[in-house]
Amino acid sequence: MAGETAGNEGIYVKCPYCGQRSRTARSHLGSTGKCKCGRAFIIAEEHTRDCPTCGQSNLAVNKTCSVCGGDLVASATPARAVTQPQPARQEKPCPFCGEPILAVARKCRYCVEFLDASDREDRSNHPSTALSVPESGPAFPTRAQYNPSDDTFAGTTALLVKLAMRAIQELGWKLESANENLGLVTFETGMTWGSWSGVSCSLNIEQVSPNNFRLIGTAKQNVRGGQILAVNLFGEAQGKARKAIDKMKELAS
Repeated sequence: MAGETAGNEGIYVKCPYCGQRSRTARSHLGSTGKCKCGRAFIIAEEHTRDCPTCGQSNLAVNKTCSVCGGDLVASATPARAVTQPQPARQEKPCPFCGEPILAVARKCRYCVEFLDASDREDRSNHPSTALSVPESGPAFPTRAQYNPSDDTFAGTTALLVKLAMRAIQELGWKLESANENLGLVTFETGMTWGSWSGVSCSLNIEQVSPNNFRLIGTAKQNVRGGQILAVNLFGEAQGKARKAIDKMKELAS
C-alpha cells in the first residue's frame, strides 16, 4: 500500500477481504489500492479518533493510544444528558359540570362555561360572542340525582357512569368496563345459586330528554370452568342487575 506523502494527512484503511489495516495518504481516497494479501479494493477511510493526551490519530477500535498509551475509551464516552422530570398535569373539576379540566383553564372544554366571573361578565357584554343558550334553561348538573316520580336519573352520562361504578364497588362486585361515550357499564357478581361463576351484568344508560336518563339492566348466569349448565333460578340474574340500579337510586337520592 502506498505510504503517507509529506504534507498530506495520513488515514487508516482496512482491507475488506482479509481485514488487515494499514495507513496511507488522504489523497489516495477513492483510488484503487492493493493489500498485502494480494487483493485490490477501493481505498476508503476507516473511522478514527484522536488521543486526548498527545493528539495522535488512532483506529476507532483501539482502547489505548498507539503512541502515548493514553485512554481512548473514556474520552469517547459522551456525558449523559440529565433529563428533568416533567411536572404532572394538574387538573380540577369544573364547578359547573364536574368534568376534569386543567387547573389553569379559564373555560371548561365540556360545558363551554367560563370559570372566571370577569370572563362571564365580559361575554354578557358582547352578545355577538356569547353562546346562544336559553336564559331560563336548567342549570348544568354537577351530580347525579334520582327522580322517583318517573323513575329516571338527572345528570350527565359521565356522572351516571361514575355513579354506577360506585354502586358496584359498594356491593362488592367486580367492575369489568365503564364507557362514558356509550353509556355502558359491565360487571360480574360472585357465586350465585344458579352458577358458581356468578352473573355477568350490563347497565345501559339511555337518554330520554336533555340531562334525563333511564337505566336498563341485563344479566345472564355464567358457564365457566367445567360447568355444563347454569340455571337462572327465579330470575336471579336479572335480580343482580336490578340490585345495582337500586343501589344507584339509593346513592343518588
